[in-house]
Order: sequence, then C-alpha cells, then structure tokens
Amino acid sequence: MSRELPQLRKENGEWRIAIDRKDFKNQAGAAKDRAYDMPVRKEVWKDLEIYLKSYRPLLADPNNPYLFVSGDSSGGPMYSLNRQFAAITRRYFRDCPGVGPHVMRHPVATAILKAHPNAWGAAAYVLHDREETVRKAYAHLRGEDTARWLDAMMTESLKGL
Repeated sequence: MSRELPQLRKENGEWRIAIDRKDFKNQAGAAKDRAYDMPVRKEVWKDLEIYLKSYRPLLADPNNPYLFVSGDSSGGPMYSLNRQFAAITRRYFRDCPGVGPHVMRHPVATAILKAHPNAWGAAAYVLHDREETVRKAYAHLRGEDTARWLDAMMTESLKGL
C-alpha cells in the first residue's frame, strides 16, 4: 500500500479498521455513540491485501483517504458496483428487485443471533448499531431460537443428574 489510509492500520501484526463517527451516514444515530474500531478477521487478511493492491487503485483516486469508497453519481466507481450487486441479487434471488451491498449486514446479524440467541449486544456491536434497533429489526428470531438454545443449554447442564 503506497499511501497510508486513516481507516486501516496494522497494529501488532493485526489489521484493524477504525472509522471515525463523522464518516458514517448514521452519525446522528448509532454512530454518535462510539467510533468503529475493530480487528479484521485473520481469514480475510489475504483478501484485504489483494483489495488494497489490485482493486482499490481502480476504484479510488490515490488521494482518497477512505478504505471503502462509494459514490452515488452514475460515473462513480461504486455506482457500477452497486448496479452489479443489484443485478446479481435480482438474478439469483427469486422475486428480488435487486439490492445493494448494504443488505449483507442482515445475514451477519441473523447468523450471530441464530448461533447465540439473545446476543443482541454482540450483533449491535458488529453492525455498529444500537441494541434496541437490532432487537426491533430481528425480533422475529427471538422465540423459537431462544427455546432451542435454552433446551440445548439445559440438556448439557443437566447431563450429570
């Protein structure tokens, strides 16, 4: 990487993404509560390095300080990426009108809450959102999943009786 990006750093050999509150679209909402500063999963380091070396230079001017770049104008690089993502989701998901990459937060939250029912705080932290917002958006996961999780936990706990 020829130019240092303020949103990405390698600290003690570990990649971290740190995004200031002012750089979020929800800066008046959940983003005002805390800046985003998270380690990048080791499993994606290689892909991150490929992105930095091969793809980011195609998407952004070298003076652009942002790790992830986007644009709403029809000439912007992410405009075509958003359109491609929408075309792919429209093609492969039945009755889907096409959605942008932002929708990927939903499978992430759902996976967390399916594996760990009632882990609302963890899902909110990963999504950089407020717990009450996540509870409202994913309330449909509560009942049955919580019962299954509780049953499995109690079965394990009561094995020795």
